[in-house]
Amino acid sequence: MKLKLNQKLADHLPPIPEGKKSMEYRDIDIPGFLIAQYHTKPEVGTYTLRYRDEHGRQRALRIGRSTELSLKQAKAIAKTKKSEIALGGDPSGAAEKKRDEMTYGEGMEQYYLPDVAQRLRRPEYYRKLFDGRIKAEIGHKKLNSVTRAEVQAFHSRLISEGLSAAYANRHLQIIKASYNFFINVLEVATIRNPAVGLKLYTETAKDRILTEQEVNSLIPVLLKAEGQYKVPALIIRFLLATGLRSGECFNLRWKSCDTVNKRLHIESTSSKNKRSDAIPINAAAEEILAKCSKETDWPFANPATSKPYTSIKKAFKTLMGRAGIEGVTVHDLRRTAGSMVLNAGGTLLEVQRLLRHSSPVVTEKHYARLTTQTLQKASDSISDQLMKAAEPEEDETEEVSNVIPLEKASGEN
Repeated sequence: MKLKLNQKLADHLPPIPEGKKSMEYRDIDIPGFLIAQYHTKPEVGTYTLRYRDEHGRQRALRIGRSTELSLKQAKAIAKTKKSEIALGGDPSGAAEKKRDEMTYGEGMEQYYLPDVAQRLRRPEYYRKLFDGRIKAEIGHKKLNSVTRAEVQAFHSRLISEGLSAAYANRHLQIIKASYNFFINVLEVATIRNPAVGLKLYTETAKDRILTEQEVNSLIPVLLKAEGQYKVPALIIRFLLATGLRSGECFNLRWKSCDTVNKRLHIESTSSKNKRSDAIPINAAAEEILAKCSKETDWPFANPATSKPYTSIKKAFKTLMGRAGIEGVTVHDLRRTAGSMVLNAGGTLLEVQRLLRHSSPVVTEKHYARLTTQTLQKASDSISDQLMKAAEPEEDETEEVSNVIPLEKASGEN
């Protein structure tokens, strides 16, 4: 789309049309200058300058994000770079050459981790895995010198050190994702992804669902929670009542709570699939919201900071301990909400829609066992009815018991 770019557009990009993964807003004043918008972070634009080098190859120079630079600043940089290009320079090519000499650690620190911090909900997890083991393993090596054999050996060694298959797999996935970023976004031409083709270990699902008895013992504990545990207790109750992900609950704003129409709007910025959505507000959720403070923009803000929580693990562990419940995580509350729908006679389709799973396969994966149990209950109800129908009636039983054998009736022994 070609138009006269302005700061208002840069600050408030319109939604990306359905079916598209990106949009470009090209400036009519500076040829080649544009704002690129991607579905992974649709509210943030990337100032970019497109041009052709001395060999006629098209180049793309990323100038910066709309959250980092004003449109005026980005245009000034673009004009400077165009002057450089006119004199035979190749700013993108020079940057590419410099990137070719980067170590893996430099690439992560300067480019990938800052990008993750802008796009993903849990950037601190990526930082933790990189700093923990990946940095020591390949951080000092040049991007083009890391081999598939080295990455495979590293992945295998994580298992031999006693780490779970899931945790070992996350390391491999981050290496693979970062190299894809270096190749596709930074356009480092001299490297290949050393993690491509390596197989992940089979992960054992650890779905944990609270039983009816556990829920019955937990709710009174949550109702009595005070002080530093009051808001976390409300969060736990709300997660059970709605099936939200913890991050969606932490970042929920009052403006998204439509108690009149009983709809809860999930913003794309806090949603896992980066899509806005809405679910019903039931009576239990409405009652919980009524107990929340309206002094901040967030119903479940941390009283100590007046900002959203990033984690309630410590409070969660304490409250679960008070209820005598072990081996459960915050995410298990979401699974418990889904199980309650099924136990009440709901369908997998209803669970998928309420929990906003990306596909029926995801729902089936986590709730197939519960569906089997529900079907068993339904089958048992048929059995109960048939067995009851086969039982003799009371009057019939009495009549049979009063019959005197013929030999005794005649007086014979």
